[in-house]
Amino acid sequence: MSAAATWLPWVFLFTDGVVREPWGLAGIGLAVVTGLALLSGHAETAGQELLGAGIFFVWRMFDFYGWKRLTSRGAAGSILAVVGGWGLGILLSGPQTLPTIDYLRTSHRFMARVAGEAGPETPSVGLKGVPQLVVPDFNGATRRGAYYFGGTGNLPESASTGYVGLVTALVLGPLAIGSHKYRRWVWFFLGLGILGLGQIVGIWPVKQLLEIFPLNLMRENRLVLWTGWAIAMIGVMGLEAIAEREFRWRGWFWIAAGGTGALAIWCLVRAGEYPENWEQYASAVGPEAGKTLQWFENVYLTGMALCVVGLIFWWGIWRGAFRYRWFVWTLAIFAVGEVIAMDYGVYPQGDAALYYPRQAMLEYLASAPAGRVCAVHCLPACLTEAYWLRDVRGYDAVDPGRLVNLLARTRPDLLGNSADEAGVLQEYFPAEFPSPITRMMNLRYLIIPGSPPVGQRARFAVEGYWLMEDANCLPRAFVPRHVEVVRDSARRLELLGSADFDPEDVAYVESDAPRFDGAARGTAKIVSEAPSHVTIEFDMGTPGVIVLSDLWDAGWKARVNGVETEVLRANEAFRGVVVPAGRGVLQFDYEPGSFYHGIWLALGAGISLGIWGWKRWRTVTR
Repeated sequence: MSAAATWLPWVFLFTDGVVREPWGLAGIGLAVVTGLALLSGHAETAGQELLGAGIFFVWRMFDFYGWKRLTSRGAAGSILAVVGGWGLGILLSGPQTLPTIDYLRTSHRFMARVAGEAGPETPSVGLKGVPQLVVPDFNGATRRGAYYFGGTGNLPESASTGYVGLVTALVLGPLAIGSHKYRRWVWFFLGLGILGLGQIVGIWPVKQLLEIFPLNLMRENRLVLWTGWAIAMIGVMGLEAIAEREFRWRGWFWIAAGGTGALAIWCLVRAGEYPENWEQYASAVGPEAGKTLQWFENVYLTGMALCVVGLIFWWGIWRGAFRYRWFVWTLAIFAVGEVIAMDYGVYPQGDAALYYPRQAMLEYLASAPAGRVCAVHCLPACLTEAYWLRDVRGYDAVDPGRLVNLLARTRPDLLGNSADEAGVLQEYFPAEFPSPITRMMNLRYLIIPGSPPVGQRARFAVEGYWLMEDANCLPRAFVPRHVEVVRDSARRLELLGSADFDPEDVAYVESDAPRFDGAARGTAKIVSEAPSHVTIEFDMGTPGVIVLSDLWDAGWKARVNGVETEVLRANEAFRGVVVPAGRGVLQFDYEPGSFYHGIWLALGAGISLGIWGWKRWRTVTR
């Protein structure tokens, strides 16, 4: 899911510590792990962790203090300490979090969700997703030699993310429910687990609740990480219940044991059946289908074997074997060993060897004349980047709104995959090629799967792909002859989308720009660049504007011959800078003010935590 998800247990642990001892060291720990969660991975996943911890905090306050003591001094201290810990943790992540928030403001997807125009990005799969909690490959997998028919087409964010072991869920879990000592905790984690499954399974009214602002700003299917954590916690409590020997058999345990047996029978039946949509899959992959069928058989037979082991443990518990330490240790070791064995060597997003395979078409383009590329329904953008090729698309969950609006002018059904699905720009390709806009944004090559149609001249063809080229596309940095100020966005997009638009003749900007006598003349050439730096050498016969067809952002600063100059927003989404006549150097540097503000906030948070720790030390040593 994300490196950020590994901090979930720690966030819960320190939140609980702050409730029990408001101004102890747990508050410092909470601040540190909150900051690490936000810095170490996907910010959205970290936010979901904090949301789960917030739900836990509210429940824990009622559980620890009760209704009558919620207004006590201790309860107020717990609230202040938790809010302080989370707040200081967020400030610690300021150098990354603040620029991220600034970037999100430009998001097409984010704004669609704020406006309530987008639904869940991943459709619910219904009850068919539930078995994946105990047999993660029950509906297949996205790995080599298998295929996935679980509905979402995205295994790492399916119900299988909640898998922490069949024995843990079907044996240890029910034991915890039967324990008086842990019953309150079990009911909380059961509720949290159901919330986590709400979107994937489509649980009413949880699914509808998650689609309300601001919860709809998240990908709700990723909340299944709550479910995995909840099952793990319930399993641990079940193990503790029998380890402490304060346990007795309850009649309804037969239902849990019967459910384990029913799943064993179901897995056995599935092992002898063809998977869903098998004929369509087999016709597509040919002889390899036999290996996939064997893989499915092994999955279901393994699931059946685990269920049989679960039944053996149930029999032992019924016979009172939990009174022997060796039985408890065996159960604990098997529960942990099952998860390790099932997950060892598994790469849910695909075989690691396939991440950056050799690709003859991309190797050819790496040595071809420079220009942006775009693959049509093939070769993801991250693969082209491995060959240092600049792709028009990108693996960017934000989808900058202005860029989406501009590219929509090259293909009217660009948003056919809609704003509520993942990655509008990931799926982009221009139906009109070449066009004025594709020329303006330096799109030189279209990679198309298959063979070129009869009569279509291909620039290059190899291994099931062929190439279209627009050798007349503009370089990334160019000098238009004229500049016009058009402040109205709708009018600007209309002009850019016109068949008469000539990017060499005119650039449209939305803020005041100098008026030049006559047409601008000059050249511009990129001589060096890095992700946060671009250097352009220019030779201008007249003053003019250099347009760089890279995304405009408020964090980009421009210096012309060392003098800071305004960066105009040109042609809706790109950068433009006024330069004088003669030779010179234009330098772009990414220096977002929010980053430096974040540094100061992080520094302040660090000092505050130091004072917190010092005061705690003084209190203890008195």
